[in-house]
Amino acid sequence: QAHRSLILSGPTASGKTQIVRKFAQMTRTPVVEVQLKKSTELPDVLGHLQAETATWKLSKMCASVVRFLCHLFFSPTTLTDENEERVEKELLIQAVKSIQHFKQGIISEDHVRPRLKQAVDVLKNVVGSNAFKTSPLKRGKRNVDEFLLQSRHLSNRLDDLCFEPAEGPLIQCMRNGWWLVLNDANFCPPDILSQLQEFLENDISFSSTGL
Repeated sequence: QAHRSLILSGPTASGKTQIVRKFAQMTRTPVVEVQLKKSTELPDVLGHLQAETATWKLSKMCASVVRFLCHLFFSPTTLTDENEERVEKELLIQAVKSIQHFKQGIISEDHVRPRLKQAVDVLKNVVGSNAFKTSPLKRGKRNVDEFLLQSRHLSNRLDDLCFEPAEGPLIQCMRNGWWLVLNDANFCPPDILSQLQEFLENDISFSSTGL
């Protein structure tokens, strides 16, 4: 809660990790535990670049967009005009079908561009709809925007590798305000600990001996 790091030292099974778990439970905050060892490298904690094919990336983007469209379909609408609501529902169904049709083309690499154009045209209509504008799911909107931005470029290089940043546990916890436990820091290589020191400023030492 104070955004500070805490160093707990003591013998094995003295309750160091359990203390953190209890505090996390009391604050109703997720806790992530990382077991440090001699082979630990900085990317294990901070993150790394993850390689994936354009085909796989497009497939994941399609799945994310479809989940968001389905949410729009089943979520309560603010429209009072039944005819307008029916039109938007039909538009969402058409969008889901066009995305799934495009995804099948990705896998078989057959008629990718015509299917992509159809999916993009329908999605642009969804973006302009009231259901999209009133949806509180910002992440879902970002998924649609990302698809519209990257799909045309990626469809021309389906066999190429794409490199995406994969956040490590430390970055994830910092971003979301979760608790992070780095167990067995004494086994971690000194050079790794020194690089992590920047994230562990104003640390407090506490001995758990006798607990």
